[in-house]
Amino acid sequence: MGMMLLCSRNTFSQATDTTNIDSTLLGNLFNYHAAEVEFFTGSNLEQYSPIDTTLNYFNRYNPVRQVNFEHAYLGNLGAPYYSRYFSFNRTLGFDYGRHERDAYLMDINEVKYYRCNVPFTDLYYMVGGQGEQLFHVTHTRNVGKDFNIAIDFNKIVSEGYFQYMKTDYADVTLSGWYKSKNAHYSLFFAGIRSNIAQQENGGIANDTVFEIQDPASALPLRDQALTNWNNWQAQIQQQYLFGKNESYQVDDTTSATYFAPQFALKHTFGYRNYYYQFEDPSFDRTYYGDLTIDTDTLRDRTAIAGFYNRISFGNSTFRNISKDSIVKNPVLWEAYGWQQYHELSDQSGKIQYNNLMVGFNLNARLFLDSTFTFKLNGAYDLEEGTYSANASLRLLRLSPSPEIFVSYGSFNQTIIQEHYIGFDYTWDTNFDKMQYLKLGAKISATESAFDLIFTYEAITNYVQLEPNYITEEIAPFATDESILKIFLAKDFKAGNFHFNNRAGFQFNDGALEVPMLIASSSWYYENHLFKSALFFQTGLDIWYNSAYNNYGYDIITGQFVRLSGFIGNGFSADPNITFDFFANFDVETLRFFVKVDNVAQGLFSKGYYIAPHYPMQPRAFRLGLNWFLFY
Repeated sequence: MGMMLLCSRNTFSQATDTTNIDSTLLGNLFNYHAAEVEFFTGSNLEQYSPIDTTLNYFNRYNPVRQVNFEHAYLGNLGAPYYSRYFSFNRTLGFDYGRHERDAYLMDINEVKYYRCNVPFTDLYYMVGGQGEQLFHVTHTRNVGKDFNIAIDFNKIVSEGYFQYMKTDYADVTLSGWYKSKNAHYSLFFAGIRSNIAQQENGGIANDTVFEIQDPASALPLRDQALTNWNNWQAQIQQQYLFGKNESYQVDDTTSATYFAPQFALKHTFGYRNYYYQFEDPSFDRTYYGDLTIDTDTLRDRTAIAGFYNRISFGNSTFRNISKDSIVKNPVLWEAYGWQQYHELSDQSGKIQYNNLMVGFNLNARLFLDSTFTFKLNGAYDLEEGTYSANASLRLLRLSPSPEIFVSYGSFNQTIIQEHYIGFDYTWDTNFDKMQYLKLGAKISATESAFDLIFTYEAITNYVQLEPNYITEEIAPFATDESILKIFLAKDFKAGNFHFNNRAGFQFNDGALEVPMLIASSSWYYENHLFKSALFFQTGLDIWYNSAYNNYGYDIITGQFVRLSGFIGNGFSADPNITFDFFANFDVETLRFFVKVDNVAQGLFSKGYYIAPHYPMQPRAFRLGLNWFLFY
């Protein structure tokens, strides 16, 4: 899960690893005679990566801070969030539209499939003030070379600093794979069970909470409302490889053969079942105003069940392997068909959604031993008439390496943007399709840890939620948007001192509410102690955003709402800078950290609001442990 082990990025400076168990990217080659653990995800079959045992960004236990720029979240571990740095992430097919908690939950395509030559356990535990706890355990083992099974359990519990804002998350994942002895057939399976129970306090009634003597005693707007979110996912992937047996010479008198895959036929079947409920049993209903449905209990429910089939043919994930080398195919391709069926049930009844997509992926290395890398993919939904296409061209031989890219597509709005039936809000609209264009250029230099990215994005019929100026009820509205973004990343090193920096600039002329400047830095010192038995990092994480208009959070729908201009300028967020102090340590297979969040609170301001009525938690201490066990 992303919140547990933040994979190191190629632009980050790498710490020395003391566990001595990481392997390199080996493709289909694997050393079964040394302690090694590798994994791949369901969206990248058999593209193995080593587990991350470095200390880089290990202290960032909160998923909303495991990105270049901190997300805006409601002040508690596990609380809903949105990105301050604009990112368009719509894809073809069914999308209900609830993404405000994605970072805390496992998705079926993010499930890790392992291979290891010894049983392996990964234990993680974090504890902090206000009853904040995060627990994670993964156990995996190979049964011979042809079968692996893994189980993963995650738990988040946090009472929160202010009253009635407890979050309680749990999910368990079972995954495994099987490969036939002749290496032609493979089977991958995974299942996920997730549950969320979150108290919804609606925020704090006192807008000057940081001025009072005991901010934690401030009364919330609601004290009985609760959100429940249940999630079942299951998936089976099968692939059959077509290829030939190649011979090689073991010694002067002995030869042997191995199987070299050339093409793959893959089939995926998946099932999803989601259940969302908001309920407030309180007798005081003044918070909600006029109700659209006369009901004894304030309760909104939505259930979604569906399945999908994906079949593909190509060579996009395979390599020709000789006995002593790995040779990548110069042209990797895949063609696929993807069928989806979902049924939504709410107070209005049942609605069926069907999608049938065809698409392709192409990745080619061209001219004089991979001088250029060219990528192209496209997809079309035969049922909905929507489509998407992406292309990029990168020149590898130069340093820094330049790249240009373009994306274009036509997408449906998410389901919740067009259809919602509840006790307080109701809308059933039919927006025109969203048109999206993205143009960009990138310059990257791995050896000097430098990235510079320019992007221009234009969106027609971009839908957001906004209160009605007369009724004050929430409803979706569509606008045309355009935004120019500049992203800059540069890491500096002076001896054992590291200065890793990220900055994003955003210039838009629509209804998007984003800061013009957003930045983050990690400044730290690292070294070995006790004859290199202990490796440590200590320093500061620094977060900054310029002034912008906050989005509000609606506890009923679980959506963020654009409030700019609704009631004057009461929702403007001042420029804000936040400091976290941390110290990371690594002793053999044990890593641990200590940190203080918002360590400078009171120095620049007494506190700040991350959304209307939602104050950020004050300064707090955290301790985290991560232990790798090999049997």
